Amino acid sequence: MGKAAVLVVGAGDATGGAEFFGAKATGNKFVFVVDCSRSMAGERWQLACLELDAAINRLQPEPLFYVVLFDGGVHRMFHHDDREAALFPATQQNKDRFREWLAAAQLGPETRPFLSVKCALDLHPDA
Repeated sequence: MGKAAVLVVGAGDATGGAEFFGAKATGNKFVFVVDCSRSMAGERWQLACLELDAAINRLQPEPLFYVVLFDGGVHRMFHHDDREAALFPATQQNKDRFREWLAAAQLGPETRPFLSVKCALDLHPDA
């Protein structure tokens, strides 16, 4: 379908929150799952990156976040594997590191989100 994915996996009971493409979620642990397949080329990918950056930037330092990109494979934030994937506090340092990682992301073949969604759920996010 070529749209950025928004995954809301649960409702946290904390007072924090996040917003991505107008979808609002509460909690303190957020995982974003975004399509980086070639169907996102051009304006779609630029918009997804801008909105993802804005969503991460809006987080206060205390909430935890993680980003998983998908095409035919799983692209974990900071290139972690399953054993290393962990939520990060939304400090300015981690936000800057996220921006560098996202800027290096490349669009790939196919669109298979299943393993990326599993990766996100394994991190037990509030949303």
